[in-house]
Amino acid sequence: MKLLVTMIAFALIGLSPLSATRAQGTAAEVATSWELTPYHIQLAVFVEPSARLLPNVEAALQAQLIAQANATLGGPWQVSAADKFAALRSHLLLTLIDVDALPLQFPANDKSGPDKVLLVTVREQGGKIDICAREWDVTCQAWNVPVVRTTQQVGRLPAEASAAIVAAFAPLARIDAVDQDKVTLKLKAGNIPRRDGTYLTIGSTPAFRPFILARAGEQQAPSGTAVLVPWTYLAPQMSTVVTTGTKRANFRAKLHTGLRGTILPEYHPRQVRLALGISQGSAVTTVKLVDEATSAQPLEGYEVIAQALATSNVSAEKPRLGASDRNGELIIPPTTTGLQRLTVKHGGEELVSVPFIAGLQSRLQLALASDRRRLELAAALAELNDDLLDLVAKQGILALQMKEALLKRDFTQMGSVAAELKAVGRKDRYSARLAEITRSVAGADEATRRKLEPQVAEAKRAIEQLLADQ
Repeated sequence: MKLLVTMIAFALIGLSPLSATRAQGTAAEVATSWELTPYHIQLAVFVEPSARLLPNVEAALQAQLIAQANATLGGPWQVSAADKFAALRSHLLLTLIDVDALPLQFPANDKSGPDKVLLVTVREQGGKIDICAREWDVTCQAWNVPVVRTTQQVGRLPAEASAAIVAAFAPLARIDAVDQDKVTLKLKAGNIPRRDGTYLTIGSTPAFRPFILARAGEQQAPSGTAVLVPWTYLAPQMSTVVTTGTKRANFRAKLHTGLRGTILPEYHPRQVRLALGISQGSAVTTVKLVDEATSAQPLEGYEVIAQALATSNVSAEKPRLGASDRNGELIIPPTTTGLQRLTVKHGGEELVSVPFIAGLQSRLQLALASDRRRLELAAALAELNDDLLDLVAKQGILALQMKEALLKRDFTQMGSVAAELKAVGRKDRYSARLAEITRSVAGADEATRRKLEPQVAEAKRAIEQLLADQ
């Protein structure tokens, strides 16, 4: 079953590029300084005033978070205030938590701009203070999932907001080597010590999204263009993370994809293969199954199952999530491991299997080849096989009745049985039915032909055997 197989060529032709805004320098510079290059982060805080959240809280909280981040995370992080978003204050207070928030806009190839933007909103609702932190990665031009914290105490606001921005941070890694489904990566700023002597790690990041960054001189895409590799995730293998020495920035991951063929391109001096981390989110995603021939036609009653992928000890059992409703939809909740493999089945047949993280987007549409035609043809073949079995059984019974009539010399019964044998012996009608089914299977899609052609051949052999015995 095909699932947008044409997307495989994304990396070289630049399909649906996400415009990046910070060029990374030359390939040689990245190769030698990647793990020693800090993140330049801009931070902005927006507080909706309330009875307990006074107007001066916003500026004070932002200054405190920046100072605390530079004091505790300084080294890998270089944090400053983001002043350009003041005009978006009201908009961000309402929409930052929306997983489908609009992208932020930065001037293309602004080398003086940040690597990342961390935004924090604070609102009081129903006696509780809701804190939402979210990161926008400038290099990959991609949102991380929103991270939400809640407190009832104003005094806890700085601590909860600080924890939220740390959780919302998405580490960026460079893909150094690919060996089938084994990927070797190097963490940006991974060899820069913090003030307390510790180093930046991938932490509890459940998965990474791969991007291909085109450099200056590429004809297919403008300089700094980042292209997301679709339907593909890299799950870190925690046992391979190096915690000491000069290679502490290195780690390995397993590649999970729903594509076929070459997933990640070979190294090229004008391209950089990057991987952007994803935080653990709490939002759900509604998956909609539609017929690929007409996206307006929902697929109802298709079974959806899932298996956790981001852990090293994964059970072979796939828990069933449910079946698509009349609109072809099913709500997928997040898991503690983050990365899942969604498998869609219908009529006992697996139609598609793709890696997936709930909460990265509110809605996801999967276009599948409708399985209704295959089921109709399979039912016609099953009915034909049942009729052939009935024919063999009826011929056996009539043969016994003829033998009994011969022993009794009952010529009347012999004539009656002979007439019935002649009637059931007209096997040409079965050949005609099989010929019609064969033509329908030949005109079906490749997957249907592959599944049904063996059954057609078996029915053909059965009819030929009956004709030979006639």
